[in-house]
Amino acid sequence: MKTIKEYVNLVENDYSFFEYQALMGDETEYELFDCLSYFEGDPDYLKIDGENCYFIELLGIVYYYPFCDEKRALKALKRFYEGKLNRIEPNTWEKWETIKSGLAYRGGSGYIYTLYKL
Repeated sequence: MKTIKEYVNLVENDYSFFEYQALMGDETEYELFDCLSYFEGDPDYLKIDGENCYFIELLGIVYYYPFCDEKRALKALKRFYEGKLNRIEPNTWEKWETIKSGLAYRGGSGYIYTLYKL
């Protein structure tokens, strides 16, 4: 798995994500910056007790936006990046809808997610 340098809760601190996006060419002023707009496509998902959390890894930093329990979200993300979660089969959205707590990962590209059990 990837080496992660930092985990950033975007509810508490979205400035480093803003800085990264500015370096990538986003000219939005900080006061108008909406970090959730970057998760509108097909983000990676973490689901805890039926509540979703979006996350993305950029250059060794995991940015996550928890709509769920933040402490459990951080623990689950760390376990995922340490390779400690087991895959779920079948790998379908129908299966994802039945899962109370899990992780759907596509790594920022493609259309196929890999599902993991928490």
